[in-house]
Amino acid sequence: MKTQTQGHEKYLVVYTIFTVTVLIAVLLIVNGCSSMGSLVTTEVEQQIETARSGEAAMISEVDLAGLPEPLQRYLRYAGVVGKPHVRFARIKYVGFFRSTPNQEWAPLKAEEYYTTEPPSFVFHARVGSSFLGRISVREKYMDGKGFLLVKIWPGFTV
Repeated sequence: MKTQTQGHEKYLVVYTIFTVTVLIAVLLIVNGCSSMGSLVTTEVEQQIETARSGEAAMISEVDLAGLPEPLQRYLRYAGVVGKPHVRFARIKYVGFFRSTPNQEWAPLKAEEYYTTEPPSFVFHARVGSSFLGRISVREKYMDGKGFLLVKIWPGFTV
């Protein structure tokens, strides 16, 4: 014969298993999000450090010589001659993304980091609005090699 205490113990076990499962899932998601962000931060710091090493060359008339005349005039007007070459740039994107014409638009936030000496870039995008439905993408080109990393439901690598 079942007692009322045994019934409560059964629900307590089910509740504990459910709670532990949810906690593990949340930890996996948080770890997936933070690990992608940490990876991108580390790569960008490496990129900046590499770009800062060495002396920045100055833009001269010789650099402009092979360019179309209207561009040469514009660059002279902008005052770039005598200024150092750009070695690092960051571009931020905010918008919407969809992969097919019939798909709903999903919010997109992205940042892209470039260096010119040596040439490299790191692109990091987050697509999707809900925490559970977000896709995180990191694409990079460094040391003459390209890499792509995609994480869905951020903890799962594609």
